[in-house]
Amino acid sequence: MVRVLVVEDEEGIREVLRQYLTAEGHTVLEAPDGTSGLALIRLGNPEFVILDLMLPGIDGFTLCGELRRLRPEVPVIMLTARDHETDKIAGLRLGADDYVTKPFSPRELMARIAAVARRSRRPAATVGDDAKRPAAAESPPADGLWVDLADRRAFYFGQELSLTRSELALISTLGARAMRTYTRPELLERLRGDDAEVTERAVDVHIANLRKKLDEAAAAAGFGAGNPIETVWGLGYRWREEVASRVRASG
Repeated sequence: MVRVLVVEDEEGIREVLRQYLTAEGHTVLEAPDGTSGLALIRLGNPEFVILDLMLPGIDGFTLCGELRRLRPEVPVIMLTARDHETDKIAGLRLGADDYVTKPFSPRELMARIAAVARRSRRPAATVGDDAKRPAAAESPPADGLWVDLADRRAFYFGQELSLTRSELALISTLGARAMRTYTRPELLERLRGDDAEVTERAVDVHIANLRKKLDEAAAAAGFGAGNPIETVWGLGYRWREEVASRVRASG
């Protein structure tokens, strides 16, 4: 059971979510606007965030970006009254793990929360049998990618990457087997499982976020040989063989 922060300006929705979340055994923190939501992100130590997009004060897009800066490891599900793909994609670009469109079924939202929480508790499941298990090291190697799923940390050329849960799942999957092409449906399954309705477009957005972070880390390390994640047109993505990658699973 986790501490869930609900940032939602509609009192009726907050009440319904409080009842359902409490019934599931979760502790609930509530914020009616973006400003108080940001305060609770900083001081309330939430382990999960349900975030409305259209908020008074600080809007949900801005708040999600700030959450990712302060607490990149915390899963977040966005609530939106808009059913436009551009808004959903914008939320994913900012690091949201999932989204639910209003009006929504509280039971569906509980299922989404459970799915994201399971993935957060079991990072090694994103790699499965593909995981490599090199000997533990005092510090990450300076060449290429190093992912330690036990600690949920990733480094690229010695630079630590600030990754969301979804990004960690993707990079550990791709890095575990260089030059193995993963299709979008395969990567989507690693991200969501079978119990969440999301589109393959989400994979592309998370990959774009990953590439940007890898490029920034490589530049900081003085390495500039191109991005290690390759697009295999019509299929999916793979990790370039010539860029070292090491993935150490937990357990």
